[in-house]
Amino acid sequence: MGYEIFALFFLLATGTAGFYIFKKLKFLLPALLGSLIATSILAFAGLFPSAAPIERITSISKIVLGIIIGRRINRNSAQMLFKVLLFPALLVSVWMVALSIIMGFSISWLFDMPLSTALFSSSTGGVVEMTFFALSMNYDVATITVIGVTRLVLVLVITTWIAKKWAARFGSDAEKNDTKRLDNDHPVVQKSNISKGGILTLILLSAAGGFLFERLNIPAGLMLGSVLFSAIYFLVSDKRLNLNINITYAVQIVVGISIAKHFNQEQLAYLTSGIFWASLITCIIITLIGTISLAFLLHKFTKWDPLTCLLATAAGGISQMVIVSEEMKADSFKVGIMHLARYLAIIYSMPVIIKFILMSAE
Repeated sequence: MGYEIFALFFLLATGTAGFYIFKKLKFLLPALLGSLIATSILAFAGLFPSAAPIERITSISKIVLGIIIGRRINRNSAQMLFKVLLFPALLVSVWMVALSIIMGFSISWLFDMPLSTALFSSSTGGVVEMTFFALSMNYDVATITVIGVTRLVLVLVITTWIAKKWAARFGSDAEKNDTKRLDNDHPVVQKSNISKGGILTLILLSAAGGFLFERLNIPAGLMLGSVLFSAIYFLVSDKRLNLNINITYAVQIVVGISIAKHFNQEQLAYLTSGIFWASLITCIIITLIGTISLAFLLHKFTKWDPLTCLLATAAGGISQMVIVSEEMKADSFKVGIMHLARYLAIIYSMPVIIKFILMSAE
């Protein structure tokens, strides 16, 4: 027991050290990537302490991540979604789910990749969430994560570059609109008004939802149950919770360690192969073509500012794209709502769709 605790603290210390190094170097996703790289070195060297009870802290992290996601849903975002932005949100959500599936089948067929790996690697949901799904279903989490993370980073960089070029040449009309801008009611940035008792209720409710979904054998049930029950809590109570960023970092550090546990020399050989990089580049190209085409359609249907449409359909994270839209004076509120809708659609539908596809293919 003493060795297990020591091994766990050793891994957490290594992952945290990787995080601080990547943060110092100002890399994207420093907690996830820093932790993953640092502990992967241990795994490739055969020094990863397999006795460490990673599964226990991973389970806790899934519930915490569910709360992090669920807190984004409040009455204001729900009202805006159903009253004003329902059609654009449905368009973005359905398109991104379809894009994920098409991309998965494409790279599976082109590069003889297992369909499960291809579908999860191609999902345009959050990298951390897709990793939890892969972990819960015992798929090739190492390949899935490396493709997902690299695709996310490169797509984010390229999309931001395109948006900056667009803004520099044409500007943005968002500041001329009367649409509500990012404020304290935004689903991404909120001021807390929840009591300590409310936080305890939220934790217990989210944990109960997670364990219920897990018991029902729902893919990634701990996380999805926590998302649903925490979202219900915020909708019913109309409370807001602004979590310390270090909590999010802690979850990502644990995810990085959980992924590294699955690395070995065989994985390293594949991840440095030409076919792996060819599949990765293909993913990036399909993602960019799909999201830019979606931005064009969204602009046609809504007549929104083209820059807002581009940022609202980019395959990046909610927080990152809202920050970029604020810097470029696009309509960050619409961008946030569109990404929230896409995000929820992906994490709730893709595990079920992938499971159905794989069962049908057997």
